[in-house]
Amino acid sequence: MAAAATSSSSKAYAEVLDPEIRPGVQLVESSGTRFEVSTRYKIHKPIGHGAYGVVVSAEDINTGKKLAIKKIPNAFNDLTDAKRILREIKLMRF
Repeated sequence: MAAAATSSSSKAYAEVLDPEIRPGVQLVESSGTRFEVSTRYKIHKPIGHGAYGVVVSAEDINTGKKLAIKKIPNAFNDLTDAKRILREIKLMRF
């Protein structure tokens, strides 16, 4: 198992469960939620959760830019929720 991302207090926030489940994809767990993300991202810690999902802070290791990743399970099970989620995605794009 790979080393976990840690804060200055040495508390683990995100743990890499599998460094490469498929080529270029890693499995990371943070705040009890599993994320399948590109190996170019380093998950740091959870920054929020709500009715639709969990948000974690991350860093693009290629560019050094900080970003947030939101996991929304079952995003398309309900038409009204799917429309709201799509609206949120459209608003987040610059």
